[in-house]
This record gives sequence, C-alpha cells and structure tokens, in this order.
Amino acid sequence: TQPFHDRRYLKLMRYSVFGLGNSTFELFNHAARCLDKRLFELGAKRLAPIGDGDYEARDKYKGTFKVWSKALWKALKLNQKRLTSGGRG
Repeated sequence: TQPFHDRRYLKLMRYSVFGLGNSTFELFNHAARCLDKRLFELGAKRLAPIGDGDYEARDKYKGTFKVWSKALWKALKLNQKRLTSGGRG
C-alpha cells in the first residue's frame, strides 16, 4: 500500500482549513475544500469546520473568518487541556 492512500497516514494530525476566494467564480474555494477533504480521508482530525471566506461579501471575509477562528481557538484550547491532563479532559 502506498502511504498516501492509507486512511491512517495522518492519524496524529489535527487541522482546520480557511479558504479565501471569490464567490463569483465557479470553483469558489475549491482548493480549500479539496485540501480539507483529502486531509480527512488520510485520517487527520478536523479541529474546526472549514471556513469559506468570500472576498465579494459585504465585509469581505472578516465575518466568516471571525466565526471560523473562534471555533478553531476553542478547539485548540480543548486539545491543549486534553494533552496537559494526560488525555482525560
């Protein structure tokens, strides 16, 4: 088996993806979605849902980034507690 095809290859990895794109384009945030999907397929664990930043939005991307980053920081703090408590948190 090739290592990049093994669903456990990235089992120790934790990640979150924020894509920044333009919703007027057909493939809006396509690269970010493909990356998120592939990391998950290889066994990495999502810390927070993917963020879809849209440069065409009224606030550009700041609103979605704020929501995404808040979820990410919350997940990072929970992970830190688990690590420092020996996995009991």
